[in-house]
Amino acid sequence: MSRVLVVVLMAAMVFGLASCGEREPNKEPGPKIKAARIETDFGDIVFRFFDNKAPEHVANFIKLAREGFYDGSSFHWVVPGFKIEGGAAAGDENDTRPGYGLKPEISDLKHTRAKVSMERSIGPDDSGSRFFILLTEAPDLNGSYTIFGEVVSGMDVVSSISDVSADRRGRPFDKILINKVSIVEIPDPAVKSD
Repeated sequence: MSRVLVVVLMAAMVFGLASCGEREPNKEPGPKIKAARIETDFGDIVFRFFDNKAPEHVANFIKLAREGFYDGSSFHWVVPGFKIEGGAAAGDENDTRPGYGLKPEISDLKHTRAKVSMERSIGPDDSGSRFFILLTEAPDLNGSYTIFGEVVSGMDVVSSISDVSADRRGRPFDKILINKVSIVEIPDPAVKSD
């Protein structure tokens, strides 16, 4: 019996020492940046912010996410191979503002695959909460809409959402719920680790 105990204790020590050098998940070294994690039934979408290019839009999105504004809303417009749009007040897909509008912050960024841009209605100063994620290049949007982020994980989820059954206007037949939007820190993708 004591031999078994000694073997078990030695195995535990070896396993414990071997795991000491392992890093915890999401505890990677290096600079961190803020990002948004959108949780859906299709999976998660994570996008980084361009706070140096669109500081007001980034601050607004973070504020709304922390207040729970997006939780329970939906991706209410899908165009296969082009974009998905969400972020209207829960239950009101026509509302673009959470009671106010933002002035555009147009930058040198281009509307390409994985870019996250703020939707607006008629005027240039009426964006607020609705956003879209592109699946392809859209040069016609450059100079008209504020790009404030880029997907770093979950483009397969974006693609799956864009392919759901929808009416001829792009409104999904089944609600595509945004369960929760969280603000998280991720390793800066611009910094390459060795």
